[in-house]
Formats: sequence, structure tokens, C-alpha cells
Amino acid sequence: NCTQEYLVFTAAALLLSVYLALEYGQGRTVLLDPATEHYSVYRGKMLIATQHLHNFYIRLICSKTASRHPTYQLVMDGWGLELPIKLTGETTNRKKLRHLAHELSAGLHINYFDVHNTSKHHIIRHNRPSTAEAPINPHEE
Repeated sequence: NCTQEYLVFTAAALLLSVYLALEYGQGRTVLLDPATEHYSVYRGKMLIATQHLHNFYIRLICSKTASRHPTYQLVMDGWGLELPIKLTGETTNRKKLRHLAHELSAGLHINYFDVHNTSKHHIIRHNRPSTAEAPINPHEE
């Protein structure tokens, strides 16, 4: 029956919407502590993760589509974040975004990684401490 299928679909969509609103409706806050070289991620007032600063970074990402030139965007990412934090909109001006990334990296005292995993443009301010048990970031390439 078409009406029953529509009702089941509508109920499932409503339940999914409520779940997503409750799960992701609270704001995310990232606090950087240069004195201890750690950062903390909060969902609302709840602490999600505290990690060494080498796990938090700015990255230049590239998006390519068949009909357009490559576009670039700056994001912040790190262990404990569900999704990267978009810092800029998309642009074709990679050089200006690299310059902005270098300025932000210096001001926030965090690492910067260029589009490619190996690049002369990387800025490494924090290395993994020898005693750190750093989890692997699921967002990294």
C-alpha cells in the first residue's frame, strides 16, 4: 500500500531528524592551551577529548569537479572533532590561502599541512611527543 510506505518513510525521516538535531545541535568549542601544548574539544559543556597540539592542525584542501578548475579551502581538524571546521569558503587562489594559513598557524601556534601529504609548504610547530599515545585521526588522508 502506497500510503503505508509513505507513512513509514515519513516516520523514519522524522526520527532521523530528531536524532541529528539532538546529537549535533549543540555547538562545538575547541580550546587551545599553548602553555600545556594541549587542546580540548567540547560539545556544549561536555568535554569530548583532550589531546596534544600535534593532533590539531590547519589544512589546505582541494576540491575538483569535471567542469571547474580546482578550488581550495582552509579547514581546522584534529582528533576528537567529528568534522573539520571550515575556516574559509572555496577559492581558486591557492597562493593567498597558503599565506593566510601560515599567518593563522603562527598566530594560533598550531601545525599547518598543505594539500599534498609531502610538501615544502608544511609548517610543523609540534611533533608527536615520544610518550604520547596519540590516536590516529580518521579524517586524515
